[in-house]
Amino acid sequence: MTNKEVKLIKEEILHHLCDDFKNNQAIFDRKEGFACFNGTNLTMVMDKIVNGLKSAQGKINNIKQ
Repeated sequence: MTNKEVKLIKEEILHHLCDDFKNNQAIFDRKEGFACFNGTNLTMVMDKIVNGLKSAQGKINNIKQ
């Protein structure tokens, strides 16, 4: 895994954790770093991380082609 790929993966995970977009509700405030809602749990965080990893995988695969 290259440094460029690691950076892309981190960006995608943060995007899924902190940004509202189609079919995704942010659970953390990007600027403050705090949870947006009471009751944010580990399962919610892990789901966002998995989605970020899947998104990054798709982008990495597209770059390699």
